[in-house]
Order: sequence, then C-alpha cells, then structure tokens
Amino acid sequence: MKGGIDLVQLHQFNLEESVQLLRLDNTQLELLKEFRPILEKDIDDIVSGFYSHVTNVKGLKDIIQRSSTVEKLSITMKKYLLSIFTDKIDEDFMKWRITIGNVHKRIDLPPFYYISSYQVLYDEIIPRIFRCYRWKSEKAFKLTLAVLRIFSFDQQVVMASYIQSYMAEIDKKAELEKAYEEIDELQRRVSEASQALAASSE
Repeated sequence: MKGGIDLVQLHQFNLEESVQLLRLDNTQLELLKEFRPILEKDIDDIVSGFYSHVTNVKGLKDIIQRSSTVEKLSITMKKYLLSIFTDKIDEDFMKWRITIGNVHKRIDLPPFYYISSYQVLYDEIIPRIFRCYRWKSEKAFKLTLAVLRIFSFDQQVVMASYIQSYMAEIDKKAELEKAYEEIDELQRRVSEASQALAASSE
C-alpha cells in the first residue's frame, strides 16, 4: 500500500487517517488478494445475484434503466469487485473510486441507494468466504473483517468524491448566476446608452 497519494485531494478525506482508523494494513490486503482467484470463479453468480435483488427496488431500477443497462453495469461491477481484492491501494485504485463518485453524482444516484447496496454484496460474498474456509474459521473471520474494512474504505472515498462533485456543481451554479447578473447589467447599460444616443440624435 502506498502512503500519501498527493494527487488525490478529496473533501474532508484523509487517506492516511482513514487507513489507520480502519486498521487496513498490508496483512489485510494480502488476505484479500489471496481470496481473489476464489471470488473470480463465482463472480458471475455474485453479480447476477446483486442485480437480481437491487432491480426489485423500483426507484433504483428506474435510475439503472435511465442511465445504463444491467448488462453493461454487470461488466463494470465484475471489474470493480475484482479490484477490491488487491494487495495495494495505489493511484489507479483511488482514481477509479473517485470516478465512481462523480458518475453517481452525475446520474443523481441517492447516497442511501449506494450505501444500502453494499449489504447485498456482503450477503453474496461473506457466505462464500465461510464455505471456502469452513475448516479454517479463524482465517474466514479475519478475511471477513478485511472485506468489511476495504468496502468501508471504498464507501468513504466514493462518498467524498460524490460530495466534492456536488460542491463543485454548486460553485459552478453560483459562478453562472454571477455571470448572468453581469450580463443583465451590461445589457441594461447598453440599453441606456442606446436610449441616450437616440435622444441626442433627436
């Protein structure tokens, strides 16, 4: 795990402190990486189960249909899940999470949908962990904690990106409103000048 990715500046988010608070160390990341090949074998079923459930929620289904398709999102979701089970948090890892936050803001995905959907992923992944390590309960427990920690980290980054995108939009609107006011003032002055010129001509 790389420390201090200066390129990433998110609203009220500190990479070092987040990792420290979550106890997300190299041992945790190694466990995640070790489980990746096992996850990869079941990835189709996991993603299928995920979208089968979330599309039962009308509001979420409407957003999905409006912005994309389940087929396209499933491809992205598979790549996303595999990227979670890694032994490094680097610049590419962070950039992808920031992009997710920006996209969710662009399509107006309410944060509660995003956060709640993680429970569906837990339901799909955690039972598989305990089936895989049914004779190694301590390892299953440690891996489960690692999964919860990395997903919590992901939520923090994505939500920080979402908020930052939202705030940038507000700033942009404020700038546009100011520009409109300046244009209105300019038009008023031009109109007054034209009227004065017309009066002088008369």
